[in-house]
Amino acid sequence: MAIPDGADLSGTAPGAPVNATLPVVLAGNVKDVNLSIDGATCSATAGSTTVGIDHTFVNDLEISLRSPDGTLVKVIDNTDGSGNNFCQTVLDDESAGVNIQTVATASAPFTGSFLPGNALSAFDGLAATGNWQLQGQDFFSQDTGSIRAFSVVLTPALCNAAVQPANLTATKT
Repeated sequence: MAIPDGADLSGTAPGAPVNATLPVVLAGNVKDVNLSIDGATCSATAGSTTVGIDHTFVNDLEISLRSPDGTLVKVIDNTDGSGNNFCQTVLDDESAGVNIQTVATASAPFTGSFLPGNALSAFDGLAATGNWQLQGQDFFSQDTGSIRAFSVVLTPALCNAAVQPANLTATKT
């Protein structure tokens, strides 16, 4: 899904946001959410079709995740300076990695586990079922890209484990 280019280089005339939709059917509410920007083969090559989000100058982008109830979390906000592409990038509130906002151009394509720009815990307790959307918006002209592959990893706030019988031993004296 192409991300429309911004109108100029001011950063004040972004392209229209684009939403890639992922329908989810999962009983119960959300306990934890992780976002994975997928990709089969990681490359910093402009226009790569094997990465999760291809874009030259990822600094142009704001990437957000929207839950079925409309809650929106901006997970990447104009990060880096001039690196290309996100591939096999996991955004997780519990990550031991650095915040995605601190990645450097030399590390492109951006691969690995990172803390998101804003906490995904904003989704905790919300209904899991419905359309989840990954939103991309380009704030500057001259560089283009596409949302190609992503996953939303949801942990439900319920447990389906079998109920175990009580195991109680008592002695009367």
